[in-house]
Amino acid sequence: MENTTTVKRKIPWYAVLPAGLALLAILGLLAGLWRYDHRFLPRTAVAGVDVSSLTAEESAQALYAAAQAETVTLRDSGGEMLATLPLSAFMEEDKLPALMAAVLSQQQNETGALGFLSGRSHAYAPRVLTAADAATLERLLAETMYADAEPVPPRDARLILDETGYTVIPEETGTAADLAACARALEAALSPVSDLTAALSAVEVEGGLLRAEITRDSFPIDYRVRKLEQYLSTGVTLDFGNGNVYTLSPEDIWAVSTVSMTPTSVKCVPDSDLVHALADRLADEYASEGVYAKFLHAAETRELIYYRVGDDGWLLDRQALGDQVLRALETGEETTVVPDYDYTWYWKSYYPYYRVGDTFVEISLDNQYLWYFVDGELLVETPVVTGDLAKRDDTRKGCFRIYYKDADTYLQGTDRYGSWNDHVDYWLPFDGGIGLHDSSWRDEYGGEIYFSDGSHGCVNTPLDAMRIIYENISAGDVVIVY
Repeated sequence: MENTTTVKRKIPWYAVLPAGLALLAILGLLAGLWRYDHRFLPRTAVAGVDVSSLTAEESAQALYAAAQAETVTLRDSGGEMLATLPLSAFMEEDKLPALMAAVLSQQQNETGALGFLSGRSHAYAPRVLTAADAATLERLLAETMYADAEPVPPRDARLILDETGYTVIPEETGTAADLAACARALEAALSPVSDLTAALSAVEVEGGLLRAEITRDSFPIDYRVRKLEQYLSTGVTLDFGNGNVYTLSPEDIWAVSTVSMTPTSVKCVPDSDLVHALADRLADEYASEGVYAKFLHAAETRELIYYRVGDDGWLLDRQALGDQVLRALETGEETTVVPDYDYTWYWKSYYPYYRVGDTFVEISLDNQYLWYFVDGELLVETPVVTGDLAKRDDTRKGCFRIYYKDADTYLQGTDRYGSWNDHVDYWLPFDGGIGLHDSSWRDEYGGEIYFSDGSHGCVNTPLDAMRIIYENISAGDVVIVY
């Protein structure tokens, strides 16, 4: 019997490698088929969110989380913030799983069972932001913008008048918005959004925030304010001639005016009584005045004259002063009011120096007439010619005294019309360079000669009358001009 020997041959490892790899490939394929049968393929994005290897439910949660992290800001065209909401506010969370299941099914149909082996990227952009109806969007905005508070409507600018002046109350914007316009703007801005991770700029709403119809700068307010300012800035200055100058303030003007308004205009009218009362108060404060005194010696010519003493000042015409201020305010023109003073001087019965006594010269400018009383008796009366009105050389009104007497002399002077050197027989100065004298160059006296052919301010007197006055009068005797 022959002996046989069995020899086992050892199989090299590399001989079984192909079979092992094949087995691994089969197992991997089976695992991939099982894994991606209900999950998104690798490198898959839905609405910009990576959902690789996620189920429909998981991908729905991922999209909602991404939408919660992104916000959309609603601004008015004027820049005011209206609302800020997360993108998730515009999603229906409960409908997302079904939507993602549909997208997953779409992917599986497109790529087949072995799609996971392709290695390519996949991107889907389903409409994940809900195109809600206008009423829903408006309700959402109202809840966000107002919470539990009532929206505050805008308020128009207002012009208010009171006793001290006017006040402009600016417009108020409030919080109320045009929700329909905001909803339309949101819908238009969100409808093209396909990537939840892309930064969204603010949504601008033209006219979103309700605004006042009348603003501080709009016509009805601005026009009336400009009219008021123009009137109140009327430059009315009172120069009292004694160094006191006063310019009416806007408060002064307002206090003496009646201001009425319509919705589009304003009317400012100075009140005559109030203006005159203001003029009186200013005269009391700034003018230097005298008081009344009775002139009893020539009652037939004038019963009452004005008077002053020392620095008490002149008596001004208060009615005329009020009239001047009133006219200035009515015209609205810049004006310097120079009060009209009665420059007649005075005497006081208890002050000897100013007592007229029974000897005096009385001259009426209106009548162009002179009376000379001596010891209470009328000695001379005559027409005269006083200062030329046309050349503004008026003879000054007042109560004066004769400085001195001179005869056979020359009166010299120069003004804008020329110079003179006139001989006179009699000269009685009583007011600076003004006095009584004869005037041989005149043939007529009285009447209206002084309107345009008067003197340089002196009282031109016929020679015969002048001789009698000169022979009887004394230095210090009173000359009353009115």
